[in-house]
Amino acid sequence: MNWKKFSLRELQSIRARANEANDLDTYIPVLREILRRCPSGPRAASVYLGLANAYFKLNQDAQAVTALRNCVKMKSPQFEPAAWTLLGSYYARQKNWTAARRALKQTLTRYPQAPSVRTAHSLLKHIDGITSWKK
Repeated sequence: MNWKKFSLRELQSIRARANEANDLDTYIPVLREILRRCPSGPRAASVYLGLANAYFKLNQDAQAVTALRNCVKMKSPQFEPAAWTLLGSYYARQKNWTAARRALKQTLTRYPQAPSVRTAHSLLKHIDGITSWKK
């Protein structure tokens, strides 16, 4: 589909419907088109986070990590904590404990009031339990 002919408002509406329907074949291209039009700012951070989640669902981890890193670069207090927490969770699944700790601590230290702090804290406790057991 040629997404260029749609207005940004229409793309946002299509994005919402595709996300609700879990239609990743539509969702990902729409997000890419939104990023093409709005490459920075709060909207871009949200889109990068959405892309990361979609890529994780498709087991396209490298693309998901790239999207999360791009989200973090946006420095959006609304979306950056979730991006750091997802990065930490990804690294923990890969058993890259150092990278997981580093990402999760970003959430805890930079955004102590963020909703994702509880998840980040739980993951850190879990990682510390695993790594202390292995010593």
